[in-house]
Amino acid sequence: MDRREKLKSSFWGGLRTLGDLMILNWLWFFTSLPIITIGPASCAMYAVTLKLARGEHAAPVRDYFRAFRDNFKKGLVLGLIAIAFVLVALVDFLFAMEQTGLFNKLYIALAILIGSLGLTFIAYAFPLQAMFENSLKQQIKNAFILGISSPGKTIMMWLILVFPVAALLLPQVVIAMLGFLYLIFGFSGPAYLNSRILRDIFDKINGEPVKPAPPEEESE
Repeated sequence: MDRREKLKSSFWGGLRTLGDLMILNWLWFFTSLPIITIGPASCAMYAVTLKLARGEHAAPVRDYFRAFRDNFKKGLVLGLIAIAFVLVALVDFLFAMEQTGLFNKLYIALAILIGSLGLTFIAYAFPLQAMFENSLKQQIKNAFILGISSPGKTIMMWLILVFPVAALLLPQVVIAMLGFLYLIFGFSGPAYLNSRILRDIFDKINGEPVKPAPPEEESE
């Protein structure tokens, strides 16, 4: 394949990926509306974005709902844990704002610590559940092990996860300009970027701390 053909193939491949991410964004949004289903929805989203990050063929709708079903029970628990991390960190921060002196610094430090643990959990737990078959306890353990063992990449994933929320603090004009991107890639975009980082991490640990999930059966 000559250079022109490679560029053409990359262009169409990129458009196809963007289209898949757009579909995935809305699938995640609607299946997360009950809030408690945010865990299975996140596992399903990563099941697709990890495929896309590896350059594998993905059928967004079919693969998403298959992963949503297969990871529902464990994903539900992981989602509730993630929500708990966020709520506790938020409450600590709001409480810190009402304090002064030492207590202010103490509760802010506590909020940062819990928030960091929560971000690490969110960055790794859902992708691990999407890609590997393991006990719930082991998935949680592996999430923190990977977060500690790859600090640079973990911080990169923190920033990717936090950016869509932090961007809401920008001037309203900027938020309005970014609004369209939120609608089409606000959730699936960060998941895809993190999946590209996780791709290398998972390749190194494949088969060691976790057991790869069995291949899915082809639908008839």
